[in-house]
Amino acid sequence: MMLLPIYFLLIMISYIIYVFLYFSMQPKTIYLHLTKLCNLQCNYCYIDAGKRSENELDTEEWFNLVDEVIELKPTRVVFTGGEPLLRHDTLSIAERLRQLGNGISIALNTNGTLINPRNASKLIEVFDDIRISIDGTTEINALSRGSSSFEKVLNAFECLYREGGQPFAFITVTNANFPYLTDTLEFLCNQGIFKIHVAPLLPIGRAMQERNIFNIDELHEIVSKFFFQRFGFRLERGRHEEAHNCGVGRYINIYPDGSIYPCHVLASNGFYLGNVRTHKLTEIFHHSERLQALRDSTFGEVPECDVCMI
Repeated sequence: MMLLPIYFLLIMISYIIYVFLYFSMQPKTIYLHLTKLCNLQCNYCYIDAGKRSENELDTEEWFNLVDEVIELKPTRVVFTGGEPLLRHDTLSIAERLRQLGNGISIALNTNGTLINPRNASKLIEVFDDIRISIDGTTEINALSRGSSSFEKVLNAFECLYREGGQPFAFITVTNANFPYLTDTLEFLCNQGIFKIHVAPLLPIGRAMQERNIFNIDELHEIVSKFFFQRFGFRLERGRHEEAHNCGVGRYINIYPDGSIYPCHVLASNGFYLGNVRTHKLTEIFHHSERLQALRDSTFGEVPECDVCMI
């Protein structure tokens, strides 16, 4: 007679465990591509930015989406584009996340050309991290990002430093600037810019036909050697927490029109997860079969991931 209550008790325990796991699963990072509009034409842009895309989310829709993002409790939210500062409401959207997000880290990816003494203080107040793209000194930077950006980018760093900010320099390493990477690092350090993120080019978007002439080990060796010679310490190469994949399935990319994808590499029809106008983020994150399949995947199982240099 005791078997039936024990059976129901086991079911109840299983249900409690399921509910706990369901609600404890959180995204690592959610990327909000606020617009495809950009005032530069970088030749490797992964989202092929330039003109505003059709049917971009309006301010109210972004506000509503921020509320859904908060419900998912991600570790970090990245505001990006295109150039996010071309939208008049970017700061308002970010402020809503800051006020209601209960400690969620907020980052801004920008080309830096629109940062000035009037908005620098507010940007520092709202964003925990600000990453500004720069790919080399004057001539080298112009090869990929255009001749008009370099002085504006240096001015952006100066404005942020003046207000107490600590922005990152974000270097995308391509075949064009790879031979000058040490010179670029030296230049940035001489400018007092020591927070530097170096990332290899991914052959997606406008860089679809590009293939790197270097590998990730070469890149790491150059960066590590520079910092050892300059500062006397060796860089530890980062390791992913997941042993079996890069963490795919724990990221969400939301494009300007509300389309949802797992990451910017897997932003194609085969990996389309839905649209925020018709789907709830919580439902997508917790119940998408495609997302779950990616979480269960191992390195090498997703052919489209081959372009990503892990």
